[in-house]
Amino acid sequence: MTTLIQDLRYARRMLVRAPGFATVAIATLALGIGANTGMFTIVNALLFRPLPYVQPDRLVTVWQDLRARGGPADEWVTPGNYADFRQAKNVFEEVAVIAGWLPTLLGGSEAEPIPGERVSHEYFAVLGVEPAMGRGFTQADDYPNAPPVVVIGHGLWQRRFGGSASAVGQTVILNGEAHEIIGVLPAGFRPIVNDLAEIWRPLRLDTANPSRGSVTLRAVARLPEGTAVERAQSAADVLAAQLETAHPQYNEKTRFNLIPLHERVVGDIRPGLLALVGAVGFVLLIACANIANLLLARGSARSRELGVRQALGAARGRVVRQLLTESLFIAAIGGILGLILGGWAVDLLVSIAPANAPRLNEIRLDRAVLAFSVLLMLTTGVLFGLAPALQHSRGAVGSLKDGARGSASVEGRSLRRALISAEIALALMLLMGAGLLLQTFVHLQRADLGFDPEGLVAGFVNPPRAAGYDTRAKHVAFY
Repeated sequence: MTTLIQDLRYARRMLVRAPGFATVAIATLALGIGANTGMFTIVNALLFRPLPYVQPDRLVTVWQDLRARGGPADEWVTPGNYADFRQAKNVFEEVAVIAGWLPTLLGGSEAEPIPGERVSHEYFAVLGVEPAMGRGFTQADDYPNAPPVVVIGHGLWQRRFGGSASAVGQTVILNGEAHEIIGVLPAGFRPIVNDLAEIWRPLRLDTANPSRGSVTLRAVARLPEGTAVERAQSAADVLAAQLETAHPQYNEKTRFNLIPLHERVVGDIRPGLLALVGAVGFVLLIACANIANLLLARGSARSRELGVRQALGAARGRVVRQLLTESLFIAAIGGILGLILGGWAVDLLVSIAPANAPRLNEIRLDRAVLAFSVLLMLTTGVLFGLAPALQHSRGAVGSLKDGARGSASVEGRSLRRALISAEIALALMLLMGAGLLLQTFVHLQRADLGFDPEGLVAGFVNPPRAAGYDTRAKHVAFY
């Protein structure tokens, strides 16, 4: 430890004596590590971190596969199929369905539209989520004429009810109908379908006589313990064949696709994220090659110092250790600054991301990100410091001899040329990729939509059933 402290003090003195070199090296490394830390923070939250549910690897989304009759592979399910799913215990341990809902909450200073979901009573149980206060839904809440009840999210509870425990049991007016609040969800809950949802009510389907022609529901299921997705898919294929026989009018040529919930959540963004990871990895490699070149150039000026150290008895390994300590010292400072830059970059990306981007609320710096940053510091310190250290330590004593300097310089110049070539190759790859992406962006902006979007806005109205719009004729008359 004494020797290490001496090496660190010496490394600090050497950087103070060369402020230009120190500034360029640290800034270059901070940008490289910052970009990679920011990207890892996002990738870790979206791809690596498990979904915030109990045993999330057992959760799957269930879709109607209509490709055999010219439809999509991921169509929503019907209430009739949901009723049959509930009986298929060899396929699903438990299954829940979700439909959209946008009620208007009355009370307070103004009416507020609240994004919500209508769910079957199994929804929270399937996900393994317990309310932080009150209770979740039971089967008694899910009958067609059951008293209206709702569960609210943590954000809505804080915003409209001040975080008061008395919110549970209160009655609120939603679309002109009184609903009792029976529970408040924990702060970290993530909805399955609508990330913005803040309120939930039972679907209250008539499962004894369900509709089989209305494709209105999203389905999520929990597989039995120890059942692989492939095995469950085989059982779902058998179930599909049985339902085709039982209900040919609605289930003809209909299969059921089981897709792991995590894959469904992040599947669309995975290729783009991995491409960005590769891009920022190239940026870090360019930074390492750049700093290695700076160290090689700076080592030429320190050749006499290193030669004297070896001539006075310092072993080559001791010189390499000192030079690597200097590199790691630079990497540590650059890494700390990079961690700060990475945090700012993540905040910026989250602020400009679409509101419906998956798992936005889970993107944060955590222990995994800090561990990654430390590993990145150590790796980059060795990566850009090892080759210059070995190069300078090999010819240190020879640099004191007349006529020997040329040989060492030739080796140094060869290594520097190789590093510059690598930098140029990586930079060209990034430039070509960026150019192609920019070209794609321009083409998308100029795509013919089939209409003139200038000055147009889109919206919708949802006349509530409780306000008297309870028949198709009344809906048509309203519009």
